[in-house]
Amino acid sequence: MAGLLTPLLSIAVAVIALGVVERSVAIALSGLWMAVLAWQFCAIGFIGGLYDWQTRILHGGEGSGLGGQLTLFGLDRPGPTLIIMTLPLLLVGLLRAARSRGQLR
Repeated sequence: MAGLLTPLLSIAVAVIALGVVERSVAIALSGLWMAVLAWQFCAIGFIGGLYDWQTRILHGGEGSGLGGQLTLFGLDRPGPTLIIMTLPLLLVGLLRAARSRGQLR
């Protein structure tokens, strides 16, 4: 339940609602991605924290699975985490911009 205490969940819910209003599955899935990451980081207690089962998957099913940490460029800060959270939303925006200019059909 501790994972529900993050204020980032309200932003994720707003993105999901935007996806529903815009009838865009990609935007709604981006919001879901944001919600899952925000919940996990708040539930574990530190940015980039991984559960035991996640480290086992990353190690190919081997290893002790005592948990771990995943960072972007070795940075354990909120900035890279927010970049990872918003990356799908950015990709959707770039794809729609390219389509509206007629570059993609």
